[in-house]
Amino acid sequence: MTTQQTPPGRGTTPPSGHPPPPFDGTPGPAAEALIDALRYRLLPAVLTPMHADGRVDLGELERYATGLLAADRVDPLGGPPGMGASGLPTGPAADVACVADAAGSMIDDPRRGPGFGETPDTPTPSMSGSPAAGRLGDAGNGALGGVAVWAHTGRGLRLARADRLRVLQTFRQVTTLPIVAGAGTPDDGTGTAEDETVRMAVDAAEHGADAVMVYPPAALRGSARRDAEVLRLHERIAAAVDLPLLGFYLHGEAGGYEYPTSLLGELSTLPSVAGVKLATLDRAMACQDAIIEIRRHGRLAVTGEDRMFGPSLMWGADAALAGIAAARADLTASVLRSWHTGAHAAFHRDSAALDRFAAVTFFAPIEGYVQRMFWAAVHEGLLAEHAAHDPYGPALPPGDRQAVSDCLDTLTARPRAAD
Repeated sequence: MTTQQTPPGRGTTPPSGHPPPPFDGTPGPAAEALIDALRYRLLPAVLTPMHADGRVDLGELERYATGLLAADRVDPLGGPPGMGASGLPTGPAADVACVADAAGSMIDDPRRGPGFGETPDTPTPSMSGSPAAGRLGDAGNGALGGVAVWAHTGRGLRLARADRLRVLQTFRQVTTLPIVAGAGTPDDGTGTAEDETVRMAVDAAEHGADAVMVYPPAALRGSARRDAEVLRLHERIAAAVDLPLLGFYLHGEAGGYEYPTSLLGELSTLPSVAGVKLATLDRAMACQDAIIEIRRHGRLAVTGEDRMFGPSLMWGADAALAGIAAARADLTASVLRSWHTGAHAAFHRDSAALDRFAAVTFFAPIEGYVQRMFWAAVHEGLLAEHAAHDPYGPALPPGDRQAVSDCLDTLTARPRAAD
């Protein structure tokens, strides 16, 4: 397969008469900058506050954005001595021996060296002339590395274009952290799905996003040349926008399909691709194999494994973009940070707490998780009741909401946002 050549500077088409540089599979400057900005950090896949009829509530959107991003000002391992983001007491060292053992058997990382697991303090590579350059360099040492808009959690593919742009612009106004925007078409997309995806990516680039996450093209699900066409779509987007990309391995229950390791490998050698988000749902072996392949090419393995979050970090994931963080970003970030800093007692404690939260939000029907996350956001004071509706999901029994509330009542460390 012939891979489109891309010049330095973020995947734009080379000027006429100038040959492209050699392609050696290494990330381009923009992808490298995004890798450094997001490694060991969390991007919550944000909700879109909606009324029951699907109208986006702009006032609640701004309040939600401000409240969620306040997690970046909270020490993810904060709380009283011996307490973590879960609000639970630290157990004896013997309780975390198995986690400590796992640290010694992580997948080999060619980037790993002295101080692996610490938050990098080296400067982020420059992307001269790009507004995104400053934002990627400003990621700092906070709990969050940015946010993800137009993701599945925010029903990004179901929103009208005007609403999508309002979501992106609102988050752009309240944060200088990197913003990753999804691009794709829903399951019932048309034969013009590829063009629509490119247009959505261009919208993201023109309205303040710092990177684009490319959904699995639903229209290609049954194509005999699906993998080649998926790769070509990423190349088209890279040529159309001045942004780095993330691939997206999304499970079938959310409209995606399996990306074989061969395709993951090819995606992970495109200069514009900084990494791949993994959301395999419950396919542990597929997740492990994907992480190995992505990291083999020096790209980020970005976990979105809400029901396997802690394990995916032990398997080698080195960043996160997760829907479970839409209401409890602090707890999710604590799990990520504690693993990569070697704080194994905190990791064991908070990973167990996050697993309990995931168990009451991510279960059949899986598409109900968006409404359950809305309920969690209301419980945490991030959203008002009237703006916490998912008109695109299935009807859920009342007991689901009570289970979410009961679980969150046990996770007490995070201060509630102001009403």
